[in-house]
Amino acid sequence: MRLTKEVTEELVKEVAGEDTVKLVGLLKEKENISEFKLAEKLRITVNTVRNMLYRLQAHNLVTSIRKKDKKKGWYIYYWTFNTPQARSLIRIVKRRKLEKIKERLRTEIQETFYVCPERCTRFKMENAMEYDFKCPECGHILQEEDNLEFITKLKTTMAELEEELSKPIIESRVKSKIKSVKPKIKKSGRGRPKLAKRGRPKLAKRGRPKLAKRGRPKIKKIKPKKVRLVKVKKLKTNKPKLKAKKIKKLKTKRKMPKKRAKQKKRSALKRVRRFLKHRK
Repeated sequence: MRLTKEVTEELVKEVAGEDTVKLVGLLKEKENISEFKLAEKLRITVNTVRNMLYRLQAHNLVTSIRKKDKKKGWYIYYWTFNTPQARSLIRIVKRRKLEKIKERLRTEIQETFYVCPERCTRFKMENAMEYDFKCPECGHILQEEDNLEFITKLKTTMAELEEELSKPIIESRVKSKIKSVKPKIKKSGRGRPKLAKRGRPKLAKRGRPKLAKRGRPKIKKIKPKKVRLVKVKKLKTNKPKLKAKKIKKLKTKRKMPKKRAKQKKRSALKRVRRFLKHRK
């Protein structure tokens, strides 16, 4: 069984709904697509796109990367489709289908069903007895159903699902179209056109690439730019030259307080008296 476009679409419909099919088609083309680009292509709001992506993410069908926008400052999510998870999920979904079909087949074989001739209702024997084998909608008498055709259909679908589950799931690849190359024809003046000579194409000589010589990097000497000096002529003025007067800075003496002056005088008198005593 191959993982074709149709198989993935059926899987997405069952898991996330029909509205997510177009979105998955865009995600399969490229990797790491932003939410805003998806919204532009689908012509839907960003919130609806996020809702669809979250539904797919619940089944791990989609992975995301978060990056911060330098200009705006908020985080933007980039999404990619998870193909390996899709393969495993297809198997899980088909096994659930197979189990349901087996249960339905057992009930169809074991029990008898009664149907309205106008196909209004379908009852088991127990339920038909409650209504006295009459249709509650139209009032016609219920008839016993021959469900052999329905049983055969269930058996065929069950066999198909078992075959699909036995085979491995392979991803479908597009075959590369090979273009037919025509031989080159050389035009000549006379006779038939000459064909180009066939032969093996000349391959380039193999060898190690030449590495650059190791050593200190050469520093370019920067020459100083020559500056032209221009002589500025002084303008002649008729105004008389003024001599600059020398300003003497006056030394300001601080005035001593009276108590300090008296103490200095006393200390000076004491020194004089001592000096006179020693002299005597």
